[in-house]
Amino acid sequence: MNSIPVCVMEPTYPINLGYIARVMKNFGLSELFIINPQVKLSDAYPFASHGRDLIDSAVILRNLKELAQKFDILVGTTAILGTRSGNIGRDSIPAEDLSAKLRTVKGKACVLLGRDTTGLTAPELELCDLVVTIGAYEGYRTLNISHALAIILYELSKTKYSRSREIASRSERERIMTYVSELCGLLSIPVHKQKIIVNSLRKIFGRANPTPREINVINSLFRRSLTIIQKYPKDENENRKVR
Repeated sequence: MNSIPVCVMEPTYPINLGYIARVMKNFGLSELFIINPQVKLSDAYPFASHGRDLIDSAVILRNLKELAQKFDILVGTTAILGTRSGNIGRDSIPAEDLSAKLRTVKGKACVLLGRDTTGLTAPELELCDLVVTIGAYEGYRTLNISHALAIILYELSKTKYSRSREIASRSERERIMTYVSELCGLLSIPVHKQKIIVNSLRKIFGRANPTPREINVINSLFRRSLTIIQKYPKDENENRKVR
């Protein structure tokens, strides 16, 4: 439990940042990342109580891509559920299921909280491997980010998971995304559909926690498929276009 870092996206209000540090301290967490803070960090001290040291030691990042490079699993948070088939980024799991998903993961995971004003954007959620939502009242689903974090950490604390199963690293999984994009291009699949395919696979791998061996097998399949398709003359490839 104490190895789960938390990251806050562009916090605006000192009270929320302070309460986040306090909640982290309540659950024994020690790693806080902040992306592009919009607030003076010391202004959050009065609300952090014994969590002030987490604010002082927080790692400041410029953007989400910097965070993604540090972790194998990004757990995004959202109050808005995906209702359209193409809105893959908002496909989510309930907070109470998160512990089971992470129970056997050996790679590093990080909980990402959205802005305290507008949450995470659709493109940001697409970069996440898992997206968590909390079953609040449908008439007003949006929780304060510190309250949401408290619920998520409580759910994680109920089941102490062991990190005994190694999962494929982010770079290994993203290699598949590169192959898939190349394959989509050769098949002339429209760009907007390519994006849906890649995002769907990213979410599937995030939920499945594949091992390096499993990913290597899939990578081999795509690599060999690309090699064979690229051997065909261009006019034959044109006949294989997907409309």
